[in-house]
Amino acid sequence: MEHIAWLNKTEYYDEMQDKIENVMADLDLPPRSFHIKWGMDQETLFSDLKLPCYVYVGSSTRKNGRNRSRLINHVGKKVVVFDEDILCEGKLHIDSDNFQRWIPVEKMDPQNALLDIVKRENPNWQKAFEKHKVIQDKDFGLVGYDAESDEFLRFQMRWAKSLTQIVPDNTKLANYRDHACFTVGLPAVQKANGKFYASGVGIGWLVNTVATYDQRSNAHLNKYQQAQDTIKRLNAQQGTYYVPMSYVRTHFRWNGDPYPQAGLAINWPVTGFLHLIKDYSPTEPNFI
Repeated sequence: MEHIAWLNKTEYYDEMQDKIENVMADLDLPPRSFHIKWGMDQETLFSDLKLPCYVYVGSSTRKNGRNRSRLINHVGKKVVVFDEDILCEGKLHIDSDNFQRWIPVEKMDPQNALLDIVKRENPNWQKAFEKHKVIQDKDFGLVGYDAESDEFLRFQMRWAKSLTQIVPDNTKLANYRDHACFTVGLPAVQKANGKFYASGVGIGWLVNTVATYDQRSNAHLNKYQQAQDTIKRLNAQQGTYYVPMSYVRTHFRWNGDPYPQAGLAINWPVTGFLHLIKDYSPTEPNFI
């Protein structure tokens, strides 16, 4: 409702302002029928509104006899909502795919000594990884698990929980389309300072590619020997990197299917991006 009022740029949105419940109820109409009634199809509606994306990560406990789902927003904040409050299922659209920096990732051997210590000192490490959490190791790093590739991943920190970040010569995510995989369960990272926060669940892209690095772009890291060593090791070599979803500008897009209200199961896999209209302000940073 806020977005429709905020746009208010055509006669169609003027018409919708007082009829939002009807608009939502009509989303399952064929595109042609929806267009006849509202002056545009569903894809155009969501493209104009630029609504935020939420990622579905599993079912939650029932409350008052009602089913609930666990969602994550673009910065890794967890949200638990009643299933009937989810409007529809859709897909992610990247409006701006330039990122300022990315995070080097080390793929850990199953026999890695640091990984052995993490498992030994954290008896519930398997449950932590199942909940898409990361665990801090003994060498100022974070260890996570990628279920898609069945790999343990390590992220080096440099100070005050800030992850090591470097700037490749090519910072356009679209250029890595064939080498990027969307992943849940990485560190939740603040865009402003690259600081990890334990309460969040990180989502973003793991990129396996060859990158080069201009020394001038990374001059701010000259005083960090470990960062300089990382750049020298990875320059023009195959490497793995993490681009958090918070580092690019994303919006929800309609994919043609209304949300299956009666189709939730406990083991429903991560299938894409869900939008929740409630609790959204068009003035919130990074969305518009």
